[in-house]
Amino acid sequence: LDGSFDLYGGLSASAQDPGPVPGVEYAPLRADGFLALEWRPWRRLSLVAETNAASRLVENIDRYPGVHWLVNVTGRLDLGARSRLDVGFTENIWSQLSTTDFALYVSFGVRP
Repeated sequence: LDGSFDLYGGLSASAQDPGPVPGVEYAPLRADGFLALEWRPWRRLSLVAETNAASRLVENIDRYPGVHWLVNVTGRLDLGARSRLDVGFTENIWSQLSTTDFALYVSFGVRP
């Protein structure tokens, strides 16, 4: 978008067989989409807000939601040329039966 903002988005579909769990019929085709905005206020720090939605995963369980929709908010700090610390949270927007309702996470990553 400009020097300190990036916008990412994507759409995908996944196909699979009915599934490895007896009695659970997984959808043969599932759609997914995401949109993320990254802001870099300083050279080594960025903040990312992402939303993700997907279509039905399980077909034969009526209580299982047809759609899941969640939001991730993450702060990223570059610790060095190859390492990064991420701290954030996930919030389920649509239905708590399909994904985690609320989660906090901390991640340390090293690129080879």
